[in-house]
Amino acid sequence: MSEMLWGTSENRTFNRLRAEVLELAVRLEHLMGGAISAGYGQNASTAQELQSEVFGRVPISQRISILGRILENKDLIGRYAFVVPVLSKTFDLRNDFAHSLSDGYDPGSRSIKLVSMRKGKEERKSYDALYLYWLIREQAPVVERELRELYFLIAPESQSWHED
Repeated sequence: MSEMLWGTSENRTFNRLRAEVLELAVRLEHLMGGAISAGYGQNASTAQELQSEVFGRVPISQRISILGRILENKDLIGRYAFVVPVLSKTFDLRNDFAHSLSDGYDPGSRSIKLVSMRKGKEERKSYDALYLYWLIREQAPVVERELRELYFLIAPESQSWHED
């Protein structure tokens, strides 16, 4: 299974995997912003403005925390228990992939190795290929669908909220 993720050409496959992670993170960030904004907007128009002008400037960890509070306040945390943890893991992965280079694939441990420079020091990390598969291909797509649902569960039901 890790060979499906990693393949035979390490750099080309790493770049493809990095692109997949970065694209996934952009989609999740946009959907998360919509769900958060739906909770704070006076109508759909102001929610959209909040998403682009306010929440887009808030660090991702804080947006995840805000979404968690909204889920608790709307009593949705039980139905959507994996949204916040998967978002946190996905954005941690995004940060690591965005700021690292491939240091190869270890077939023995089935892990993808990364190297980056942080504050002038070399930092090395590795990710188990099965963990990456679980997160990127199984969990994150579910959370992506759940964020689409959450927009409508968080937004007020009144027709006037949606008409603008």
